[in-house]
Amino acid sequence: MNLETNQVIELDRLCIHPQYQKKNLASWMLSRCSKLVFGEFPKLQCIVSFADQTFGHHGTVYTASNWQKVGTVKPDYHYIDKDGWVLGKKNLYRHAQLM
Repeated sequence: MNLETNQVIELDRLCIHPQYQKKNLASWMLSRCSKLVFGEFPKLQCIVSFADQTFGHHGTVYTASNWQKVGTVKPDYHYIDKDGWVLGKKNLYRHAQLM
C-alpha cells in the first residue's frame, strides 16, 4: 500500500458481547472510533483490520461500515480442548516455547 508506519494503524480486536448486541452497534462503533482516531492522528491514512475466517467471520461489519476490502487471509487451523477452549497455532507454539 506504499504507506509509512506512522500512516497506518491496525484495529486488533472488535468484540461485542452477545448480551449487549444491538442492531448496527458494531458499524456505529467503527464509524465513531474511526473519526476519533483520524482526528487524533493527522498523518494517518488508513486503519487495517482482519476478519478471522477460521471462525466463520467474513468482514460483514466492515462492509456495512463502508470499509474497503483489499485482500483476504486464508483460514488457519486451531485446537479446541475438551472444555471448548480454542487455541491458535501461534499461541500454542509460544506456550510450548515457555515450557
